[in-house]
Amino acid sequence: MSTATATPTRPPASKPKKVNQARVLLSEWTKIRSLRSTSFSLLAAVVFIIGFSVLVPSVIVRTGRLATRAKRWALIPRPVP
Repeated sequence: MSTATATPTRPPASKPKKVNQARVLLSEWTKIRSLRSTSFSLLAAVVFIIGFSVLVPSVIVRTGRLATRAKRWALIPRPVP
């Protein structure tokens, strides 16, 4: 029992292309467009940044932790005469 198996033939190797900025940008754009997690991660980062930029000032204002200039000046250590 002998069966002949066909071996797949590969096309001839093409000449390697030079790496330049345009090819790198094209490959990165392809990666960004093809991976689902990239868009999800980008969206999560934007929501995180906007959320904290709203949350932190609102907490500071509500708790009254925003020190006045006089209070800040009193906290600066000074040499004792």
